[in-house]
Amino acid sequence: MKRILCRSLCLTLALVMVLTLASCEKKDDFTGVADRLVDVDDMPSPTEDPAAFLKLNAQNTLAVLEKRYEASPLAALAKIEAASGRLDLSLAGGGTIGGVSASLAFDRTAGRARLDASLESGGGDLSVGLYADGDFVGLYIPDFLGEGFFGFSPTGIYEQASGSALGELMGDEVLSALKEAEEMMASARTAPKLSREELEKRGDQLLSQLFSSAVLTVEKESVRRDGVEDDGCVVALEMDSAAMADLLERTYELFPEISMDDETRRSIADLRASGVRCRAELMADGYLVSVDLTFTDTTGSEGAVSVNFFDDSAESVAITGSEGSVTVRSLAETDGGGWSHTLTVDNNGESATVSTTYGGDGKLSVSLASPGRNGGFSGDLKITDAGFTLDEVSVTSDNATKAIPLTVTFTAGGTVEKPTDTKNIFSLDETELRSLLLTAYMALGLTV
Repeated sequence: MKRILCRSLCLTLALVMVLTLASCEKKDDFTGVADRLVDVDDMPSPTEDPAAFLKLNAQNTLAVLEKRYEASPLAALAKIEAASGRLDLSLAGGGTIGGVSASLAFDRTAGRARLDASLESGGGDLSVGLYADGDFVGLYIPDFLGEGFFGFSPTGIYEQASGSALGELMGDEVLSALKEAEEMMASARTAPKLSREELEKRGDQLLSQLFSSAVLTVEKESVRRDGVEDDGCVVALEMDSAAMADLLERTYELFPEISMDDETRRSIADLRASGVRCRAELMADGYLVSVDLTFTDTTGSEGAVSVNFFDDSAESVAITGSEGSVTVRSLAETDGGGWSHTLTVDNNGESATVSTTYGGDGKLSVSLASPGRNGGFSGDLKITDAGFTLDEVSVTSDNATKAIPLTVTFTAGGTVEKPTDTKNIFSLDETELRSLLLTAYMALGLTV
């Protein structure tokens, strides 16, 4: 239980930091280094307004992190803006492996998506289709169901099923579960979409709750950032179990979209009486350099989470608990028009490394080195504003390399046509339903 409570608090504190990477008013000076997104002349005083001070320090750090990863393939892919598009995948067959082709098209403006796929095998080709919009969700498997898209309306599923031939076949227990699932989906669909301004406002309120719940101290201290010492400060917050429970309750109050169930209420009550204490130390010198969380109880230290954003130009996270320690280090580098990334995971002394390189010529390579397994893949990844293409893929496993005839292409734009041969499975009468099931049984080689 304590582990769950500590994780909940960690998530809450992380939420506080994420939601407060917003702009704030210009205040007092703070002595630190230059070349920041938010300059030293605009930095609030850490003693007079520590919340605003940490927000702007976090902004500076966020700008550094964005620069580290701006040349990565994921960043380039994220820049592709498409209200509609089509993703095509083709894997040529060879040997015992059959060929696979698939196409996924979407149109967010029209609210439509369609997937068409085919699999080649020795027993013949298998075609599968899936279509979805606000009025109909259907599946197309002609070899098993016959021609047409068989599906239902995504709204009012329980009402469609009740009294239908298929509903009677499902039984009351399945229908009840279906009704509960539909209510959950309806709640998710009707949940208000929060604007950036609203998120920033709630983040400010949550940050204020954090500082009002904690015992706060601010001290000048030398800060090491990327191996260089600099004048900075440490903002420390200490909270007892009651303060942590108050912070969690306030989080749910500020975000009513996240419902608090009975189990969560019991967990918060347990936390309030647990005697757990938390200390957070945030080191800054104009940048948010590191965040250290330590949890203790009446028996002593339970565990700690340490995050450093300037670990020799890398980010590192160390988690220490009764079961040992895990350290994750992420290093991104740009060199000669290319970009490389090294992710290292150390779990109680055993290390695994994932290395990624992405050249200016579009050559992508990912490799894994670990005590139990080595391998990786490579390919040509070409990215433009209108899409991307990945081909010439090779896979390496235990020093053996094999070419894979795989091509993946995404093209922005286009429309999605709604199929005309749609059939609502809940509108089928008993005879039609029996015929459909019989067709599926016979295609699967089953007997009735």
